[in-house]
Amino acid sequence: MALAAALSVAALTTCVAVPPAGAHPLPAPRASVERITTVVAGVTCTFTDAATATRLRAAIRARRTVGTAISVHDLRTDTSCGYRDRELFVTASVVKASTVAALMWKRRQQGRALSTREKAWANAAIRRSDNPAQSALWSALGRGPEYLRFARRIGMTATRTDPRGRWGLTRTTTRDQVRFLDELATGSVLAPADRAYLLGLMRSVIPSQRWGVPTRAPSRTRIAVKNGWLPHGGSWRVNSIGYVSGGTTSSRHSYTVAVLSSGSATMSTGVRRVSTAARAAHDVL
Repeated sequence: MALAAALSVAALTTCVAVPPAGAHPLPAPRASVERITTVVAGVTCTFTDAATATRLRAAIRARRTVGTAISVHDLRTDTSCGYRDRELFVTASVVKASTVAALMWKRRQQGRALSTREKAWANAAIRRSDNPAQSALWSALGRGPEYLRFARRIGMTATRTDPRGRWGLTRTTTRDQVRFLDELATGSVLAPADRAYLLGLMRSVIPSQRWGVPTRAPSRTRIAVKNGWLPHGGSWRVNSIGYVSGGTTSSRHSYTVAVLSSGSATMSTGVRRVSTAARAAHDVL
């Protein structure tokens, strides 16, 4: 009897382990893939896809220009590369995008969305880079402390506000700006409707301000951009941040780019430098 019982248990065990006839086999557990970080010729890349990282690093080295820093994140392969990506730069008007985001986040915590007046300010600040509208948003937000509360929440750990409260002299890194753009693209801190609203404004910036990241972008892509420019400390600070998505049926894109700069003698020189640097992402992704 004992032997018969043992054989019955073995048979049951075997039957449980084998899927019924015609059933799809269970997928094998996916092994986690460790992301690797390397630094070559001053370009830091973190990746699982070595081929994409190698090409992106080479493009950044080929396209980098005087006085610029750049960070790029390919959301499809989770490949990130940056050059001078931890150095602080004056934001100028690129801070307007994250100001709108911070105010939307604060209002959601208060149980409401932006007011009609706040939306008008946001429209002017993003689409036309209107300074009085940004100043109104900055005041409505609660200035630097409230801005930093949002920044830290989404992982912008290096960004610093101006001690005197001047929003244009906020200091940031390309690494932090890409973290902000990633929140707009695929994040979860902002409400989905708020992310879509801000991306919509950034995608409808007036034509004269669509330089930098939009320059030579892949065809049929949608580009959400915010640029900034400011003469400060004897030179021009010219910056461009953006999210590139869409494309053709055979060539889809999804990546974030931030280029910050200092030291240009003229604004036009700065625009040319950041536009050239941003093309590193378009060359590869």
